[in-house]
Amino acid sequence: MTWQANAAGRYGAIGAGLMIATAARYGLALGEGRRLSWRAMLGDALLLGLVGLFAVIISGKFDLYGDVRAFCSALAAV
Repeated sequence: MTWQANAAGRYGAIGAGLMIATAARYGLALGEGRRLSWRAMLGDALLLGLVGLFAVIISGKFDLYGDVRAFCSALAAV
């Protein structure tokens, strides 16, 4: 296996969970009638790396894989 395939298998679920949680957060804000500013979106983009790191550490500590890993990262992002 190449390192790209290995990284995608290892961290792909975490990336998917982060994207789903971010979309849910923006959907909730738009549903409540709030406007999204570019500063809030930039702040969220900068925080996603740290939240992803937390999700990797937590899921590695508890030996989580696959869908459970994506759920863990989504919870951390929300």
